[in-house]
Amino acid sequence: RKPIIIFGQDESVFNQYSFNGKQWVGSDGKRAILPKSNGMGLMISAFQSREFGFGYDLTSDKLEEALKKANENRKGQDYEDKRAATKVHGTAKKSKLKSNPFIVEFEFGSMNGYWTGSHMICQTEDCIDFLRAIHGDAYDFKFLYDHSSGHVLGRQGGLVAKDMNKGWGGKQGSENMRDSTIESNDWFGPFWVEGDSRYVQTG
Repeated sequence: RKPIIIFGQDESVFNQYSFNGKQWVGSDGKRAILPKSNGMGLMISAFQSREFGFGYDLTSDKLEEALKKANENRKGQDYEDKRAATKVHGTAKKSKLKSNPFIVEFEFGSMNGYWTGSHMICQTEDCIDFLRAIHGDAYDFKFLYDHSSGHVLGRQGGLVAKDMNKGWGGKQGSENMRDSTIESNDWFGPFWVEGDSRYVQTG
């Protein structure tokens, strides 16, 4: 059996104006004006392991060599999860890795939106490509994730309440809608009124 190397993942957010409600006051009674917002937000998603430390630290020469080999292997390939890659990159095709994928900096809340499970999926596959370029098939790798790495994930074709309208149409699209039959009044709970047109009826 091959040795197993375990990587753990977590995220942290850093804000431009991360202040509390108290501040220093000068001898003349003046103080700086506190910004009303937290300012720009930078999120870092990173992996670490016992064997390689935080973010898989390499010298600049070794990093350049690993990126070159990883990009050669990735050329023309698609991500395994095409749906996640398309959401993040606009295409399922893998692009060149330009930096160590074990530490990703993400400016959120602007045009980038917010970090989601799709970003996490792409980062993981980038890390796997990076590891294979360095170690080949010598090890098996296991990845452990912070719970929040599953943001906005859901089954493909699953119904999402926030995308549903009370009437026809909505973001869901007709391909996600399907017929359902409610077979028993017991499914409605204690507040359902039989025969009331405002409520869903059985059958």
